[in-house]
Amino acid sequence: MFGNWKRNRQIREVAKDITPKLALKYGEKADYSKEEIDWALKENGKTDNTFALIAYGMLINQTAYVPMGLSQELGEHAEFQSEVSLALFDQATALVSVSALLTYAEIQDSHKQQPATDSDDFDADGGDGGGDGGGE
Repeated sequence: MFGNWKRNRQIREVAKDITPKLALKYGEKADYSKEEIDWALKENGKTDNTFALIAYGMLINQTAYVPMGLSQELGEHAEFQSEVSLALFDQATALVSVSALLTYAEIQDSHKQQPATDSDDFDADGGDGGGDGGGE
């Protein structure tokens, strides 16, 4: 169970941090090459092999997925894309577009930048974003 939590956290981190870097440098594309993804991982200081595999699985095209051995590590492409969709949007879809990943990143970034108010002390990442339990 802990493994699923960590993997979902890494999926969210790729969507939030890696995808926007790729779009800024290479433009918004349907998918990215291994070299482009490697650049973004390096820019974010991500050297963990498991994190890199998740980034490849999310952002590389389907024809490169199997030759890279991602099916063995992450499962079949459609199955992994469904897992990504569930982790980010709470619904399974066959393919998560780069546009959807960028929208996720934008929403997460806007939650970070908004100051907490009495009626909005909920942390979108499920953390303990404040609040005192309802007392005044």
